[in-house]
Amino acid sequence: MKKIFCMALSAALLAGSVPAYAAEESLFTKTPHTFTARVGTTEFTKDGKAQPLDVPMYIKDGYVMLPLRTFMKALDADATLAWSNGTKLAEVTLHDFTLTFDINGNRIWAKIGQLPVFGQMEVKDGRVFVPLRDWDGVLKCFSRYIVDADALSWDAETKTAAVQLTELTAVTANDTSSVKGTGEAAVFGIPLTERYDDIKSIGCDYFIAEKYLNQDSGKPNEDGNWDTDWFVLDHQGKVLYAYDSKDVSYLRGYGDGIVHMDKRDGTTLILDVKDNTQFEVAYSAPYGFSEGLAVVLDAADQKYVYVDTKGKVAIPLSFDEAEGFSEGLAAVGVDLPKEEGRQSAETRYGYIDKKGGWVIEPKYRNAYAFQDGLAKVEDTDRNIGYIDKTGKEVIPLRYRKITDFWNGKAFAREKSGEVILIDTTGKKLKSIITGKYMVDWVDCGNGIISVDVTEQVAPGREEYATLYFDENGRISSSCIRQALEQSDFEKVSGLLGKPYAISGHIVHGDKIGRDLGFPTANLPIRHYNPILSGVFITRVHGLEEKPLPSVSMIGTRPTIESDRHIMLETHILDFGRTCYGSLVQVEFLKKLRDNQKFPDLNALKKAIQNDVDTARSFFAKQKTSA
Repeated sequence: MKKIFCMALSAALLAGSVPAYAAEESLFTKTPHTFTARVGTTEFTKDGKAQPLDVPMYIKDGYVMLPLRTFMKALDADATLAWSNGTKLAEVTLHDFTLTFDINGNRIWAKIGQLPVFGQMEVKDGRVFVPLRDWDGVLKCFSRYIVDADALSWDAETKTAAVQLTELTAVTANDTSSVKGTGEAAVFGIPLTERYDDIKSIGCDYFIAEKYLNQDSGKPNEDGNWDTDWFVLDHQGKVLYAYDSKDVSYLRGYGDGIVHMDKRDGTTLILDVKDNTQFEVAYSAPYGFSEGLAVVLDAADQKYVYVDTKGKVAIPLSFDEAEGFSEGLAAVGVDLPKEEGRQSAETRYGYIDKKGGWVIEPKYRNAYAFQDGLAKVEDTDRNIGYIDKTGKEVIPLRYRKITDFWNGKAFAREKSGEVILIDTTGKKLKSIITGKYMVDWVDCGNGIISVDVTEQVAPGREEYATLYFDENGRISSSCIRQALEQSDFEKVSGLLGKPYAISGHIVHGDKIGRDLGFPTANLPIRHYNPILSGVFITRVHGLEEKPLPSVSMIGTRPTIESDRHIMLETHILDFGRTCYGSLVQVEFLKKLRDNQKFPDLNALKKAIQNDVDTARSFFAKQKTSA
């Protein structure tokens, strides 16, 4: 089966210089990573996958030496490195957080100050090498990583050094129309005080949630897996059924409200969302249901067939490759006879209907699902275009790559390398990327692509980078940062594809707001110099089914001299109950004013009252216009 993977541009682009999305580690999904470096070789891996390295690692003065660029790129592909040969300074930027490596002075600087350095950094074979021991301090500078005291280890027998860390993925706000997201808390209907480590839609407004039992340790069990309790939720977040990890090893959704369950006793069941067993799997498990049918592999002849929700074969034909149904048609593949000298049989794809009849004969090298009456196909010369349900070429097969359509537009790559924007007729609307060597791209969805390119950043030097583009051109974190600095939340929302929000658990404050008549829900902010600062009109998600109107302040409170802590303080309009410990998301709508020092608390109280009155007027106009 062909697998299509998508990346999503998220607010995590802003981690490091933007206010934290969460105040506690429990608000992040945790992904453990292991890096290994075998001295004397170029064998450097991340989670067992080899990373690009063209010069061997070595030991100097008892320290394992790693190339700076290799490690940072393995850590995160979006990391960038700038090098000055004259000053021997290297600057590494990851999610807008910059570290400076002074090779001549053997110093490492961060925003928080100078880091301790072990061993001697040096330039060798055209690469900046840094002692592995120094990465302990470097990694701790990035708020998105957990680095334990025993993160670094050395195997003298194999001459292999290892680095173990845990990557944190922040909980971010989504649109309020649906529940979605691996590692994201539900934001619609499901109270955010109920925490799961993963929530996935299974269609028909039902969801599967996971709770890792050994998450607090940050490590999987002895088998390398998480002990997991499983839950089936309705669209309000109500737990319909719960399954204990002692009985169920795996649970996933198949679409159409169908659930796949692997039990500890070795059986595999297909259920509906009402816990009714539909059938016990006697062959390979279905790859997923769509339009009432699923693809399964018949173990007897290693062919794919379609079954219905009761496990019965629905189409009396078998195929060498098969995809799910979409708009009444499914892409299937048949193997051509193996020719002499060819290592494997070539597959040709066409489309069938639900009776198994050929609607479009198998002649394509690749074929994809129909959407809005069009399907992307690739011919034997690797040219890509779109066809309709009759097989007619609506967009000629002339491109090297095309994204899915979003609002009637798609990105297409010409044979020359130029990336253009086209409409559903194939008409060129504008050029997007020219003058750069493009390595590859990923369709992020929502009309955004992630593009790997090499750019000339200085005379005689090229830099590898991952860039983001929408129909208007390049999107960058600097663009998002600038929009935040200008409090242009509409633009930020457009760039991110979602509203901008800060998430966290509500903590106890000093009750000054309550004494002034404006009680606040307080969220700690981890950053010393957040981009956002001032008073804002906001909405709070997570306390009730609908978002609650509010006024929020980010920063210190200059009127209260003793308070230098940066906080997010939110006064929820007409809200009278306590909510300490609740997980909420504060969505930003409009800036009212900068923070300022008032002569006394009475003056501060009047200013807050004016902020509240302005916010009430704002929400009243929104309601009227709606």
